[in-house]
Amino acid sequence: MYSIVIVGSGNLATQLAIQLKKSKFLIKQVYSRNLNNAKSLANLLNTQFTNNLSKLFDADLIIIATKDSAIEEVLTKINSTSIVHTSGTTSLDIFKNRFKNYGVIYPVQTFKKNIEIDFSKIPICVEASNKNFLSDLISLSKKLSEKVIEIDSHQRKKIHLAAVFSCNFTNYLFTIAYEILENENIDFSILYPLIQNSINNLKTNQPNRIQTGPAQRKDLNIINEHINLMSSKEYKKIYKLITNYIIKRNE
Repeated sequence: MYSIVIVGSGNLATQLAIQLKKSKFLIKQVYSRNLNNAKSLANLLNTQFTNNLSKLFDADLIIIATKDSAIEEVLTKINSTSIVHTSGTTSLDIFKNRFKNYGVIYPVQTFKKNIEIDFSKIPICVEASNKNFLSDLISLSKKLSEKVIEIDSHQRKKIHLAAVFSCNFTNYLFTIAYEILENENIDFSILYPLIQNSINNLKTNQPNRIQTGPAQRKDLNIINEHINLMSSKEYKKIYKLITNYIIKRNE
C-alpha cells in the first residue's frame, strides 16, 4: 500500500487526506504546527500526528498542503526521497537540489474542512522532476479524479490567476449582491436560477459571447439609476469600474 505523510491540517489538507484514505492510500501521519489541529485531522483518518517536523515518519510520499508562505520553512526541516506540494503558485523549483523525486499535485478547487466535495470531478494539475515520478503522481491523481492534467509551473500559475478571477472575485460580487438583497429583506435564492443559467451557458460558449446587461447594451439610463440606488461608495466604485471595462471592450 502506498504510504503518505500529510504536512498541513487546513482546508485542502483535510479534504485531500480524507479522499486519499477513501482511495485506499495509507495515511501514516499528519503534521501541523498546531498540535490540536494535527490531532483533529489525525482522528478523522485514524492515524498518528505530530507538531515536530523532525519526528515525521518515513513514507513513500510526503504531501505539503500548507499555505504558500510556509512551504520554504517546512522544506528546510524535511528529509525524504519523494515529496510534493499542492500550491497553485509556488514553483516546482523550490524543491530543486534538495530531493530526488519532487513534484506538484494541484487540485483546481476551493475547499472547506466541513464541506464534503466530490473529488472525482475536480481537475488535478500534475508536475514532476522526472518522468518516472510524473507517472507515479499521475497514477495517484487518477485514483482521486477523472481529470488529471500534466502542466508546467508557468501554466499552473496562470490557472491559479484565472481561478482567482472566476471564483474568488466572483464570490465577492455574490457577497455584494447578497447584501443588497438582504437590506431589502429579499432572499438571495431569487438569483439562483440566473446564476445557474450563466454557469450552464459557460459550458458551451466563450464568456465574452454571453455577456448581457446594461453595460453590454450601453444603457446609460439604467446604469446611472443603479449607481444612485447604492449608498455604499465601495459598491459604486466597483460597479462603475466593471461597467466601464465592459463598455470599452465593446467599442
